Parts: sequence; structure tokens; C-alpha cells
Amino acid sequence: MMMRMRKTLFAVLALLGAFLLGGCSVSKEDDALARQLIEALHAGDYAALSNKIDPEYRTTQTAEALPKMRALLDLGELKEMHQVGYWVRGGVGSGPSYRDASYEIEFSKGWVLAQFRFYRNGATCSVQSFQLTPLTKSLESAHAFTLTGKSTVQYAFLFMVIMEPLFMLATLIACIRTRLKRKPLWCLLVLVGVMRFSMNWTTGQMGWQQMSVALLGSSGLRAGPAAPWVLSFSVPMGAILFLLKRRSLRQPDTVAPPPLPPSLPSPPPSTA
Repeated sequence: MMMRMRKTLFAVLALLGAFLLGGCSVSKEDDALARQLIEALHAGDYAALSNKIDPEYRTTQTAEALPKMRALLDLGELKEMHQVGYWVRGGVGSGPSYRDASYEIEFSKGWVLAQFRFYRNGATCSVQSFQLTPLTKSLESAHAFTLTGKSTVQYAFLFMVIMEPLFMLATLIACIRTRLKRKPLWCLLVLVGVMRFSMNWTTGQMGWQQMSVALLGSSGLRAGPAAPWVLSFSVPMGAILFLLKRRSLRQPDTVAPPPLPPSLPSPPPSTA
């Protein structure tokens, strides 16, 4: 029975992992279309580019914007183009869907961030949005974790991220050494943090999530090599609650009573 449950759990986790990984990769059709757009714009082939744009957006303003966008790609030889973001909305069954794809393009003289929005309906696909943003460095370098050039608030936030799991582990050791009822439950509780405060380490932008529960509280994650690090910590409510109630939860030490001294034999009854 246990073996069957383990196999089922493993299969569910495998399917979940495949689903999550699959949702992060751009489809072959969208990837090919994005590369065709960049190559056509880089070569100045505006006619081929216009044919891919949704007819609703083929306006005079769009035609005037294409040469300006072409100038942003005038950075020498195109060396590499790789995906840094991909989101799909809609598309249930064969229905219409909107697909947002982002690419970092490396040229011999600089970098450019390209963002597309494709509209797919069955076998037809058109471009509804196309934006280029010059970059001073690669996204991987821009979002690298570094301690230089950060504000006092960022250093304080990083201190909280480091100290929270250490505080929880220290409280766990104290919990293990304390005589109390339901010790396994308290040992688990002291490792749980509630609420979540997060920070984009690159920009210093902060946010918080009220309904959140985290084990060991702190975390440092990034969506990929070209994404910023997001640090977070929570309120160690379980550890704080244990320290406040430790005296009342402690069970008194049970000391065995000393053994009774050996009894002396009673004197024999006197005979008168």
C-alpha cells in the first residue's frame, strides 16, 4: 500500500514539474516568428515585417515607427538571441490566445530587449505589439547578485533574510532541549513564518503578501539567469510564540523519591 502511494505521489510530482517547465518555454512557432521579425527589421525589410503585423495595426504611424526601431538595432553583427520571458493567455482547446514573448538580443556593440505580443487563432497568427528597449549591459549582468551600490534599506533587508532562519534554528534547539508536551508539533511550528516581505534586489522595489506561510521564512529566488533576484522573509510567529510561552509550557522535572531506609526488626514480645 505504501509503495503504491509513493509511486502515485512521484507520478503527480513528475507531471506537475513537466507542466511548470513546459509553461516557461516558448513554442517553436512563436520562436520562429520572433526571429523572423528581428531579422527582417535588422535587414530593413519593412515589407516582410508589415505582412506579419495585424491588419488593424498597419497604420501610417506604424510605418513611420519601423525605421526608428531599425536604428535601435544598428549595433553591428547580431550574435545571439535568446528568450527571457514567455506568457500565454487563453488558448483553451483551439480557441484564440495572446502570447507575450521577450528576447534579449546581443549584438557586437550592445544589447536590446525585444518584447512581442502575438495573437493566435487556429492556424493564423499576427503581431499586435512589438517593442525594443536598448540595454547598457546584458540582463544577466544587470541582475547579478552583488553587494555594491545598494541602499541602506537593501542591506537591512538582506540582514533580515539571513537572520530569520538562524533565529528559527536557534529556537528549534531550545525547543528540543525543553521538556514539554507535543514537542514534535512545537518543533515544526517554530520553523514556520507568516506573511511575506519581498524585495527586487536589482531595483530595491518592495512588496508584501499578507496571506502567506513559509518554512524557514527566508528565500532567494530568480525566474532565470536573465531575471532579477527576489529576496523575501516572513514573521517568525511560531518561534516568537514559543519563546513567549516557554515558561508556561515547560513540564516540571519529575524526581524519583529517595528510597526508604531499611526497617529495623521489631523486638520480640516480652514474656512476663
